[in-house]
Amino acid sequence: MPTPLPLIPHPASPPIALSIAVSVSAEPRELVLHYRVYGDIDAVRWPEPQGGGMADGLWRHTCLEAFIAQAGQGAYREFNFSPSGQWADYAFSRTRVRDAQTSAPHAPLIERRDTADGVDLVAVLERRHLPPGAWQLGLSAVVEDVRGQVSHWALHHPRPAPDFHDPAGWTLRLPAD
Repeated sequence: MPTPLPLIPHPASPPIALSIAVSVSAEPRELVLHYRVYGDIDAVRWPEPQGGGMADGLWRHTCLEAFIAQAGQGAYREFNFSPSGQWADYAFSRTRVRDAQTSAPHAPLIERRDTADGVDLVAVLERRHLPPGAWQLGLSAVVEDVRGQVSHWALHHPRPAPDFHDPAGWTLRLPAD
């Protein structure tokens, strides 16, 4: 199993006694993202199970995210994985310029596991639906607490305000297959 990478809360985020880590495995046919949220999980407002399906606005509540770009390119994909089972898949031609939807998004496999000390969410994306070549990844999370306050977590926060779309925060590099 790959070494888990810790996500850190943005300095402007309200405090919450959690830890979040992500393990990434680039398999021949798929990219596997294993998010682990642990600590005071009772302080988190978890979305109700929805049985899957694409949904907009997941980032407004507790969700786990991945930004995937072909290294050196401006275009990228944003994936949102909700613990409810819902997901989102957006294509951007450059920073914050969303493409018109030209084809149906491809549903990831999402599995949530509640454990004694946390919540695991595993998201599996088929490689054939991702950009070719070497990847630059931004891994992040939005956590809504039971009071409705939102904290932002990522591998790296390059700006004074949280901005997951900033490629300077996409610090994980994966070689071409």
